[in-house]
Amino acid sequence: DFTRISPQNVFEESGARFLQMTTIKTNTEVVVPILPMLMNILQRYNLHSPKAITNQRMNEYLKEVCEIAGLNQLVRIKKSIGGERQDITLEKYNSPLVLIT
Repeated sequence: DFTRISPQNVFEESGARFLQMTTIKTNTEVVVPILPMLMNILQRYNLHSPKAITNQRMNEYLKEVCEIAGLNQLVRIKKSIGGERQDITLEKYNSPLVLIT
């Protein structure tokens, strides 16, 4: 839904700005207030949403944020390597546990 934001979705009422749209998944109309930080971003893009990024890129960013946040505990995961199940140990920020799908 984020990638579909356009000027038609933005309206002002009683001095406050709102975002109104119908969600794709549930076909539900939602109205949310636009905070100043979001309005600054939308204005940079002429009230359109910024270009979306891929899940792969988002996962790279998420791992970087987790590393900076200190999520570096060691975790054990099971992985198939060459058809053979193996236990491997990785830092949490570098494991599949922080990926989005």
